[in-house]
Amino acid sequence: MFADPWMLLAGWVHYLAFDLFVGTWEVQDAVKNSVSHLLVIPCLLLTFLFGPIGLLSYFAVRTVVLWGG
Repeated sequence: MFADPWMLLAGWVHYLAFDLFVGTWEVQDAVKNSVSHLLVIPCLLLTFLFGPIGLLSYFAVRTVVLWGG
Protein backbone atom coordinates (compact mmCIF):
# COMPACT_ATOMS: atom_id res chain seq x y z
CA MET A 1 0.00 0.00 0.00
CA PHE A 2 2.75 2.48 0.90
CA ALA A 3 4.81 1.54 -2.14
CA ASP A 4 2.54 3.81 -4.17
CA PRO A 5 3.55 7.47 -3.58
CA TRP A 6 -0.08 8.65 -3.85
CA MET A 7 -1.23 6.18 -1.20
CA LEU A 8 1.63 7.29 1.02
CA LEU A 9 0.58 10.91 0.56
CA ALA A 10 -3.03 10.02 1.37
CA GLY A 11 -1.89 8.20 4.51
CA TRP A 12 0.14 11.17 5.73
CA VAL A 13 -2.65 13.65 5.00
CA HIS A 14 -5.10 11.48 6.94
CA TYR A 15 -2.64 11.13 9.84
CA LEU A 16 -1.94 14.88 10.03
CA ALA A 17 -5.61 15.81 9.67
CA PHE A 18 -6.47 13.53 12.59
CA ASP A 19 -3.74 15.11 14.71
CA LEU A 20 -4.81 18.66 13.91
CA PHE A 21 -8.51 17.96 14.50
CA VAL A 22 -7.92 16.16 17.80
CA GLY A 23 -5.36 18.72 18.98
CA THR A 24 -7.78 21.56 18.27
CA TRP A 25 -10.52 19.76 20.16
CA GLU A 26 -8.17 19.15 23.12
CA VAL A 27 -7.31 22.86 23.38
CA GLN A 28 -10.94 23.98 23.08
CA ASP A 29 -12.07 21.43 25.65
CA ALA A 30 -9.25 22.44 28.01
CA VAL A 31 -10.33 26.08 27.84
CA LYS A 32 -13.95 25.09 28.46
CA ASN A 33 -13.00 22.93 31.47
CA SER A 34 -10.29 25.25 32.87
CA VAL A 35 -7.46 22.78 32.34
CA SER A 36 -4.09 24.52 32.54
CA HIS A 37 -2.43 25.03 29.18
CA LEU A 38 0.84 23.76 30.67
CA LEU A 39 -0.84 20.40 31.28
CA VAL A 40 -2.24 20.27 27.76
CA ILE A 41 1.05 20.91 25.93
CA PRO A 42 2.51 17.42 26.61
CA CYS A 43 -0.79 15.89 25.50
CA LEU A 44 -0.62 17.85 22.26
CA LEU A 45 2.92 16.65 21.64
CA LEU A 46 1.88 13.06 22.29
CA THR A 47 -1.13 13.49 20.01
CA PHE A 48 1.08 14.75 17.21
CA LEU A 49 3.63 11.96 17.66
CA PHE A 50 1.47 8.99 18.66
CA GLY A 51 -2.15 9.93 17.86
CA PRO A 52 -4.53 8.07 20.15
CA ILE A 53 -2.01 7.85 23.00
CA GLY A 54 -2.01 11.65 23.21
CA LEU A 55 -5.80 11.76 23.23
CA LEU A 56 -5.91 9.19 26.03
CA SER A 57 -3.34 11.18 27.98
CA TYR A 58 -5.50 14.29 27.61
CA PHE A 59 -8.53 12.37 28.89
CA ALA A 60 -6.45 11.29 31.90
CA VAL A 61 -5.29 14.86 32.60
CA ARG A 62 -8.80 16.22 32.21
CA THR A 63 -10.21 13.57 34.54
CA VAL A 64 -7.64 14.34 37.22
CA VAL A 65 -8.25 18.10 36.93
CA LEU A 66 -12.05 17.82 36.95
CA TRP A 67 -12.29 15.21 39.70
CA GLY A 68 -9.23 16.17 41.70
CA GLY A 69 -10.01 19.83 42.03
